[in-house]
Amino acid sequence: MKKLVLIPLTIGGLLAVSGGILVGCSIGEVGAETNTHDLTGQSYSKISLDLETSDVELIISEESKVVCVESKRIKHDVKVEGDTLSIVSQGKKKWFQLFEPSKKVQIYTPATSFTSLNANLSTGDVAVPSGFTFASIDVKLSTGKIEFKSNVTNKLNFVQSTGDVKLEGVSAGEIYLESSTGKKELDNVAVTGDVNLKSSTGEIKINKLTCKNLTINASTGDVKASEAIMSGDLNVKTSTGEVTFRNSDAQKINIQTSTGDVELSLLSSHDVEVETDTGRTDYPHHAEGPACDIKTDTGDIKVTFVS
Repeated sequence: MKKLVLIPLTIGGLLAVSGGILVGCSIGEVGAETNTHDLTGQSYSKISLDLETSDVELIISEESKVVCVESKRIKHDVKVEGDTLSIVSQGKKKWFQLFEPSKKVQIYTPATSFTSLNANLSTGDVAVPSGFTFASIDVKLSTGKIEFKSNVTNKLNFVQSTGDVKLEGVSAGEIYLESSTGKKELDNVAVTGDVNLKSSTGEIKINKLTCKNLTINASTGDVKASEAIMSGDLNVKTSTGEVTFRNSDAQKINIQTSTGDVELSLLSSHDVEVETDTGRTDYPHHAEGPACDIKTDTGDIKVTFVS
């Protein structure tokens, strides 16, 4: 009868074997390379991006080119077709590629006015500096940070799963920002239409905003605004977090929160109605003006008129 022979294998041996496998699979992918695509003489007004894992940056320049810092396995297909600059990732990241280099796509362009920017991104940051004007923007990003400082004549649409977004010095026709996790920051933003902010977890911070209607839906996180002026209505609905609007104003105001203090300092008189199950209230009674309705289950409510 044959005997079963057990051969002991030390932890060090296991690590050596597994390490050898991993090194054999991925060591060739460690290095990054830079490839430049010259677009001299090719004009476009639309930008379309479909990227696996890359940071994206737009740069105003006298040159017209795309610079891709990429791995040897995952490269980028760059081409101008019709009126569209198209950049698409070629290849997918494998589970064994543990040492992938950081990748970046830089778009250098002397043009500053574009019809559209459409992007479908898996992982990576997006940076658009001041100086550009787009008719519309639609960006979908799984994980990454967005910094945007240019103008959009129609709608600016950012949808993220995880990551912060900051709009600074922006003018737009309409703004929609949505994310599951991450901070939203609007600084010195002017919008002719509506602003809609939707968040599951993360702080919302606003400084100097003008728009028609402002709608905020948030699950967890503070809402802090200063000098937010709405020609239409303000609607805020949160589950957990403080809601603060200082030196701000709107026509009708409706704020609902489950847990968190609410504090408003308004530039004009409103007919204030408050309701809280657990908390203190401090507000002008019998004031006249548009409706200002505030309701919280747990938290204090304070409303003052600045003027």
